[in-house]
Amino acid sequence: MTPPRPALTVDKIAAGYGSGLVISGISLEIPAGEIFGVIGPNGSGKTTFIKALAGLIQPSAGEIWLGPSNITRLAASKRVRLGVSYVPQEFNVFSNMTIRENLKLAGEASSRDSYARRERESKIYEMFPETSRRANTRAGVLSGGERQMLAFACAMMSGPKVLLLDEPSAGLSPKLTAQIIDKVLEINAAGVTVFMVEQNVKEALRIAARVAVLVSGSLRLIAKPAEFHSKYDLHEVFLG
Repeated sequence: MTPPRPALTVDKIAAGYGSGLVISGISLEIPAGEIFGVIGPNGSGKTTFIKALAGLIQPSAGEIWLGPSNITRLAASKRVRLGVSYVPQEFNVFSNMTIRENLKLAGEASSRDSYARRERESKIYEMFPETSRRANTRAGVLSGGERQMLAFACAMMSGPKVLLLDEPSAGLSPKLTAQIIDKVLEINAAGVTVFMVEQNVKEALRIAARVAVLVSGSLRLIAKPAEFHSKYDLHEVFLG
């Protein structure tokens, strides 16, 4: 029997800004249903990597596959329609719009089928009940954790196969971080593959099935969380 294609395949990707490369030679495969974490020192290229996956930066070399589909040269909007959703670290909701308006806009960006959008919005309100209770609240008055939850909800409006998260716990208190991480687990349990860049190493190791360490734009290591305790010294891996 032919094994299933990975949810996401990255083959020797290189990317950067202008003529300068930030990441290069990165290859990995992420099975469907996995939470895959990416950690590394500041400036290691984590955000550039996830932006390349989302289609916000075009790679200068290599290929990106979503299941059997080569999405390397597709615009970000087309990747969304195929099943890739991205939640950036900052500016991830429209502050001057209500929760309902944010969700509506996210749905319209991913599908022209109004019936499908309403069905999905109903499911999103079930998954994120606070968005339903405060649907008419302007996003700009929400707390950091509430805005992050809204950003997750907007990303889920496209019915993604793969959810890309760029440091979802950044700037949040330990209590809010725990709530965000629990929501990541809930989204994953619903069948969504999660690719998560996370500065909070402890949380990344707690929930990811595997974790990649990115250093100076190169992939230094991919390992299971338990191996970071029994086999590798994280400090040495970071510093080489």
